[in-house]
Amino acid sequence: MIDENRFWELIRNWEYQTRFQSSSTVILTHPSLNEIILMGYEAIPLILRALKDNWHLSYALHKITGDWPVKKEYAGNGEKITECWLKWAKQRGYQT
Repeated sequence: MIDENRFWELIRNWEYQTRFQSSSTVILTHPSLNEIILMGYEAIPLILRALKDNWHLSYALHKITGDWPVKKEYAGNGEKITECWLKWAKQRGYQT
């Protein structure tokens, strides 16, 4: 079982430390995000909740699941990326 408090602490830390970054590489390789990814499948429900406020978490979902339900034409469109992942989650029985 994952520590939910730790998860939210990592989210806050990651968002704070990358808030002024425009580089996807910096955002997606941050140690806090990597720690979230290492939490694995158990973190998916929490990631889905946080995804609504930060579409970059789609990367964590991809790394954990190996899936990428986003159409190529949606690249860079946070709203569409979030929409695709929430649809993916619903199809798999996750509450969003």
